[in-house]
Amino acid sequence: MEGSGRMIVVGVGLNSQVGKIMSLLGATGDDSKKKKKDKRKTKKSPKSKSLSSSKVYPDKSEQNENEHNTDTVHIEKEKNQSTKKHPRIHKLSPLKQKKDNEQEMKPTKKENNNNNNEQEKKSNNDDNQKEKSIDSDDEEQKKQSEANKQKQVNNQLTTASPMEQNTSNDNKNKSEEKQENIQNAKEDTEKKPTELAEAAKNDDNEKGESKATKHKSVLQTKLTKLALYIGYIGMAAAFLTLVCLIIRFCITNYVVKKQKAKASDVSYFISFLIQAITVVVVAVPEGLPLAVTLALAYAVRKMMTDNNLVRHLDACETMGNASTICSDKTGTLTTNRMTVVQCYTSGKHYEQIPKHEEMNQDLLGLLFESITVNTNYTSKIEEPKEDGGGLPKQIGNKTECALLDLVRQWGGSYDEIREKIPQDDLVKVYTFNSARKMMSTIIKRDDGYRLYTKGASEMVLAKCKSIIGEDNKSKDVNDDEKNKITHDIIEKMANEGLRTICIAYKDLGKETQNWDDEDKFVNDLACIAIVGIEDPVRKEVPEAIEKCQKAGVVVRMVTGDNLITARSIATKCGIIKPNDDFLVLEGKDFNKRIRDSSGKVSQEKLDEIWPKLRVLARSSPQDKYNLVNGIVESRATQHREVVAVTGDGTNDGPALKRADVGFAMVT
Repeated sequence: MEGSGRMIVVGVGLNSQVGKIMSLLGATGDDSKKKKKDKRKTKKSPKSKSLSSSKVYPDKSEQNENEHNTDTVHIEKEKNQSTKKHPRIHKLSPLKQKKDNEQEMKPTKKENNNNNNEQEKKSNNDDNQKEKSIDSDDEEQKKQSEANKQKQVNNQLTTASPMEQNTSNDNKNKSEEKQENIQNAKEDTEKKPTELAEAAKNDDNEKGESKATKHKSVLQTKLTKLALYIGYIGMAAAFLTLVCLIIRFCITNYVVKKQKAKASDVSYFISFLIQAITVVVVAVPEGLPLAVTLALAYAVRKMMTDNNLVRHLDACETMGNASTICSDKTGTLTTNRMTVVQCYTSGKHYEQIPKHEEMNQDLLGLLFESITVNTNYTSKIEEPKEDGGGLPKQIGNKTECALLDLVRQWGGSYDEIREKIPQDDLVKVYTFNSARKMMSTIIKRDDGYRLYTKGASEMVLAKCKSIIGEDNKSKDVNDDEKNKITHDIIEKMANEGLRTICIAYKDLGKETQNWDDEDKFVNDLACIAIVGIEDPVRKEVPEAIEKCQKAGVVVRMVTGDNLITARSIATKCGIIKPNDDFLVLEGKDFNKRIRDSSGKVSQEKLDEIWPKLRVLARSSPQDKYNLVNGIVESRATQHREVVAVTGDGTNDGPALKRADVGFAMVT
């Protein structure tokens, strides 16, 4: 390496450009003549030895361009130093030259010029060396040869310079392009994280702003404005106080008393500044939001005494602006204490629950088992306390509790049946669904598998193929007979505000099957009974609805019950009145009217329906959500409707969340 005092010999093949230069300069002559001349010179003089032992470096033009621009003077000095330090290399120089000629070594550009000069010098002096003897050393010939060398070097530099300039320019252009690409890549890598970070910050800011605007109530916005105004007034008062104190001090000391300014007067000005800052700190009402929060918390605590739990304090402000109330029926408008008051069994319609002796005893066992097994085992009835008295306590689903109470009235025991058929022995349970409006359970008996089903009367009756008559035998029924039962029994019960439930069963045989397909088994049923369950209206509901209507608040009933039952309850509550222009729809008709040809909910069509809609029966959770969302998003009225939703079940969850105010009723 350079400056290390050592010489490195590397074999590199000649490229096309260097080969052309060598051919022009006569460097590709006879190799044998060159070898003889080199041997003679090495024997004679140490100068020729130093010249023959040339130092060859690898071509590193791609890695470092500065090596091509170094001066030839420094290279010759390094060569002389290296020859002095390492004399053994002089003896190996002819062998190295042979290897270089065989492998077509490619020297560096500046060293090629020196080698070419030496080779041409040898060729020009070839005739003189043949004529003269080897032992003669004349100084004049040396001087002439040196002069000739200098001329040849100048000529060679002039011929080789354009090619070297072209190659150096190409290398420079390539290196500049590489550096530009590297810099651009670095700039891109540096910009990308910053751009991503800025974008993330902007997104976070937008999200934070949206959240703040969403959860900030009207009262909070007014309070923030009030706090700002008080802060501005406090700063103005502090500034005036500071000015007045400074003027008063200057007049009393410098004008009246005619005192000169002292360094101790600075303490007075500092005290004046502290007083002004104190005024600013005292004026800012940092406790105002806390005071409002405490006031709302106190109001919430007072509401707790009335059995009202407020989760969001902002709701206390919004519920005062409600203009529309969408209320559930069961448990909200009614007491949610259900009792069976009518039934249809063995081909007879009982408007009052008959006694145990009046019933078909052979049918009671099947009816008790169907009710007990096809209900949630968590539903039960607890006897009232001996001291307190009162009614039995219903735990679990109220509709199922009404059916279990019917079993108790007719002398049955659902606890004994559940002990015989525990919940773990149930083969398959198809739980109740708001869309299907029914529940089914498959059990295994000694004579095979049996399916029990209960649910909405018109839906279960449509899947029935037969009905159990007076003789305790199943009788096939057609569509006309089903329509007659629907008109004479189900609609009659519904007109009285009763919830109708149909109970049916089906024997499935002894073969074990894949029980996952519900539609495959829940068909061709045998109807056991149809019961009418009463859920009385709360006493305070009619008066409360009348107050809302006088205040301009529209109350709408959204329920999953039958249309006739819902209409009857709405009439009792005062939601609909005779001679009023209103709509009473089922969920199916409601969906057809609000959807366009593509099946999507149309806001324009919904705006035509909801102003007159008072009762929505047989509605699913999605129907409730669509109604509430349509009223909230509607711009049919001058002011946007503020919607409040009341409910007590999981099917009311989506509507409660979408409404401006949600009242979850718990009984």
